[in-house]
Amino acid sequence: MYARPLAQLFGASVLCPSYRFAPEHAFPTGVEDAWATLQWAASHASELGADPTRGFLVGGISSGANFAVALTRRAVEVGLQPRVTGTWAPIFMGLNEKDVVPDDYKTFWTSHEQHRNALVIDEGKAATMWEYYKPGVESPLFNPLAPPLDKIGAMPKIFLQVAGHDMFRDDGLILAYALQDHGVGVKLEVYPGVCHSFWVFAPGLTLSKRFVSDIVEGFAWLLGVSTDGLDPGWETAMSMPTIKIDDGVEVQSK
Repeated sequence: MYARPLAQLFGASVLCPSYRFAPEHAFPTGVEDAWATLQWAASHASELGADPTRGFLVGGISSGANFAVALTRRAVEVGLQPRVTGTWAPIFMGLNEKDVVPDDYKTFWTSHEQHRNALVIDEGKAATMWEYYKPGVESPLFNPLAPPLDKIGAMPKIFLQVAGHDMFRDDGLILAYALQDHGVGVKLEVYPGVCHSFWVFAPGLTLSKRFVSDIVEGFAWLLGVSTDGLDPGWETAMSMPTIKIDDGVEVQSK
């Protein structure tokens, strides 16, 4: 959805890999597939027309955000070269049990109860999702705040976007707090009162439009560049175009 406009806006090479899905392929198959892809990208960057010295970013949304942060932590721990320079992780999910939340942040972990009946993903859907995926909640390949945390201070800067009326709100907030406390640069944007993946289901909302333009701002921050040099109209470049069908109803194309 966003790979092409990001590539055009920033003159970047963007790789969009696939991976094997649960329930047929439970944890950690998918994230290990993604790790193999990241290693390949690091080794073959020049073949893709990419220059990692200008920025080597890892990103994904929701479960993809979980992958992105976990892969970044592993890349730091094993010393992947060229090094990952930034992470984009909107609507991050990965602290699905209070017991695995670091002690310093347990008091902040309230959204799984507070928003258990939220739209899009409620506690029932979340339970089914975890039943299928079978994550290792104490593994850093699922929970990037799993101990030991001695190397997370070496992680690159991260851009997080958090929905306020989402079961996983506090997953993203606690991740931001913990990384900041370990000296990692964090850009955090919060969208009050909206649910998981809100900008997809309600693209006309002011907050949805802000979320989409924030993606561009966030990528510019991760790459260390200014939006001043982007093509005119960049604020809407990420939006899905509106089309009309025969009865006059407007829908968003995908």
